[in-house]
Amino acid sequence: AEQRLAAADEQRRTSESRANEAERRLSAVDERLQTSEASRHEAERHRAKAEEQRRTSETRAHEVEQRLSAADERLQASEARRHEAEQQRAAAEEQRRTSEDRTREAEQRLSAADERFQTSEARRHEAEQQRAAAEEQRRNSESRAHEVERRLSAADERFQTSEAR
Repeated sequence: AEQRLAAADEQRRTSESRANEAERRLSAVDERLQTSEASRHEAERHRAKAEEQRRTSETRAHEVEQRLSAADERLQASEARRHEAEQQRAAAEEQRRTSEDRTREAEQRLSAADERFQTSEARRHEAEQQRAAAEEQRRNSESRAHEVERRLSAADERFQTSEAR
């Protein structure tokens, strides 16, 4: 009976030892499981954060692309306006040159007309002087003719008087 009791006691100790060992191993597995769960949870948190960052980056990239597109449109519009302004400036410059040419030509024509007018005025003045001189000569001629007629009449009168005597 004592041997059986000792054997049972030995079995009990062996069972307790195995139970303790199993509990220790279970505790170690449980610890590893908790560590694994914590790691998995941390990894999930990192993955979620990375996904959020990816979505934020995509949103920012899309916004940047939209802003870039708008800036490109503004640049093209600005270039078009600059090109149009350059064309208008060139046209205005051409008009200015044409206007200057026409002004220069008009000034030359005016100068020539002024010269012709002065020449005409000089000729008119000369003709006026010649007409005045001719008028003076005509008056002088009429005056001399009148004087000659008066003297002729007086001589005729003297002649008739002399004939009558």
